[in-house]
Amino acid sequence: AKVEISAFTHPFFTGQMKIVDTAGRVERFERRYGRRKGKAEAAPADDAAPVDLPALSERAELERIRLHEMLREGCAQLSGNRPVVEVVTELLADHPSADEVVQVASASTEDVIAFCRERGWLTHLDGQCRVGLAPPSRRWATAMLAWAGPEESDAPSHYDITPPEPTWPEAEQAEWLSMFSSTALAAITAHEVAPGHFAHGRALRRVQSPVRRTLIGSGF
Repeated sequence: AKVEISAFTHPFFTGQMKIVDTAGRVERFERRYGRRKGKAEAAPADDAAPVDLPALSERAELERIRLHEMLREGCAQLSGNRPVVEVVTELLADHPSADEVVQVASASTEDVIAFCRERGWLTHLDGQCRVGLAPPSRRWATAMLAWAGPEESDAPSHYDITPPEPTWPEAEQAEWLSMFSSTALAAITAHEVAPGHFAHGRALRRVQSPVRRTLIGSGF
C-alpha cells in the first residue's frame, strides 16, 4: 500500500507531500518473521511472542480513523465547516517569536505541572524543572528533557528548548516555530515534563528495586 503523507494524515506536517511504500516493509518483515518462526516457537515463552501482522495492521488503521475523526470534530468546534488542513495550519501559525520560545515553554511547564497536581495524577512532582536554551549538542531537537539519573545525586532537570537559527530561511524558521504554538507546545510539554519524562524521572528515584530503577529507561 502507498500512503500519502500530508497535513491531513499528519496534522503538524507542513512540507511537500511524499509517498511511502508501506507494503514492501511489511512484506520483508513477514518473510523474515516466517523464516524465524520455527526458531521462535522453540524458544522459551519469555523470549518470543506471536505477532498477527494483519490484525495489528487493522488495529492501526482503526486508530488512525479514530484520531482523524477526533481531529475533525475538534476543528469543527473551533471553526465550523472549514477544511481541517486550513484550521490546523492557522492554529500552528499562531506561535511566539524565536526570542519568546523559552518564556512560553516556561509558562507551559508550570501549567502542565499544576494540571497534574490539581487532579492528583502523580505522587512525585518535586524537584526542579529548569527551562532554558538547549546547549549546542542538543539543538537537533525542538525540545528535550534531561534529568539526573536515579543512581546519581539529585539535581535539577533541564527542559531544553531550541529556537530556529536566525540564518535559516524565513519559511523554515516559521515551520520550526509552529511547534511552539499553543496547539503543539502543550502536547510537547506534557510529554517532556508532566505526566511525561520529568515526572517519570522523579518517580524513578523512589523505586526500591535497583534493577527496575536502573533498567526501566526513559519510556513511560
